[in-house]
Amino acid sequence: MPASVPSALWGLSAVCFLLAALTGVFRAKGMEKMRILFKTLASMMFCAVGFVALMGREVPQVSVRAVLLLVALLLGLVGDIFLGIDGFIHRDVVNFFFLLGGAPFLFGHIVYVGILLSIGTFEPAYLCILAVLPVLFLLLHYFKVWNLHSNLPPLLCYALVLSAMVMGTLNLARQGGTLGQLMIAPGILFAISDTSLFLGKFGTERIRRLKPLLSFMIMLTYYSAQCLFAISIRYI
Repeated sequence: MPASVPSALWGLSAVCFLLAALTGVFRAKGMEKMRILFKTLASMMFCAVGFVALMGREVPQVSVRAVLLLVALLLGLVGDIFLGIDGFIHRDVVNFFFLLGGAPFLFGHIVYVGILLSIGTFEPAYLCILAVLPVLFLLLHYFKVWNLHSNLPPLLCYALVLSAMVMGTLNLARQGGTLGQLMIAPGILFAISDTSLFLGKFGTERIRRLKPLLSFMIMLTYYSAQCLFAISIRYI
């Protein structure tokens, strides 16, 4: 943890993490109303972290990057709401709402990538990271760990954007400073979270038996990543 980050931001992030953990508990117990309530609260909390970080910026003038990062967090909140109602809608439209919820995440990830790559210098060697998640998704599909069917093309595009975000965070992390320290983990955490999400939704029957465990992994990694991005608003 960077020592220069105010304790208030870590405290709010800890509340977000706790709400995320409780969301996983309620999902495991089949308490869907409580799950969506606490999931929404957790998502609102990382947005709150972003607002507090924006208000406490050390640089007085408005930063376009900071505002755009907050917009990306709000897109995450919208996506979470769409993805969270899967237990309350007809089975025939679940996949539609899954794609509908994925759209704000995709746009949010693109915003993250644009911001990350606009800061400092870029190390060309990091371009090899772009292939990591698309290749992983293809291998999981080839070995029938999951069955994507017609979802394969859009998820490969999503994997490319996700890899670009990992590339951007790690490139920024190598540049050091408080912002660099904050960027060591969020891209990787997002990759773990989204891959776990797809495994739970498209995995084989054997994989889906692990859904309670995957649910906790999704919640904890995703909300940790969002909180780190939210805190970084103070320093961008």
